[in-house]
Amino acid sequence: MSAPAMPDLFDAVVIGAGIAGLSVTAALADSGLEVLCLEARDRVGGRMLSSDDGSLDLGATWLWPGEHRARQLAGRLAIGILKQRIDGDALYEDAAAVHRLRGNPIGAPAYRYANGAQSLATALAATLPAGMIRLRAPASTISRDGRSLRVGAAGVEARATHVVLAVPPSLAGDERPLRAGAARSPDPVGAGHAGMDGRGQQGRRAVRECVLA
Repeated sequence: MSAPAMPDLFDAVVIGAGIAGLSVTAALADSGLEVLCLEARDRVGGRMLSSDDGSLDLGATWLWPGEHRARQLAGRLAIGILKQRIDGDALYEDAAAVHRLRGNPIGAPAYRYANGAQSLATALAATLPAGMIRLRAPASTISRDGRSLRVGAAGVEARATHVVLAVPPSLAGDERPLRAGAARSPDPVGAGHAGMDGRGQQGRRAVRECVLA
């Protein structure tokens, strides 16, 4: 089934479909706003990457005490949580050999996602409408277009009132992909915002609440 036609103007374009970008996208969509999420990779999850069977986490791994929102999200998406064993010794492997550490370096209560950390992102993405996430679409330009912003990505060009950068700081701070005249704003909501009519104010407030919550 082909993706639905894109609207002429989105309320927000979210760049990055890691767990942060997916959470913002879901919250804005739940608020009734038109949202598009662009992801450079061929998968969602960002630094949440697990083996195909979920038995091995290759990136973000643990759920720690005090991370209440992550635990609530896991519960809402019916993602199982397992307690991490911290008794005994720890093993790790490098290019030379397998090594044993006496005792456990974690030393504090910790939990794991039963099917791997990536399952949290995959399950959240599955709740979004078809076409809202575009994979293999690395964003390359963010430029002003009158009272809106224009985002250029591989195979996609979209106009939006707001742009949210939900990528690692090292990528967000790298301006090399942005063409001359690209919009750069100190606004913490993201790369910028445009349009201050009633809909723009509503969208800005919703985006800010999602990002700063």
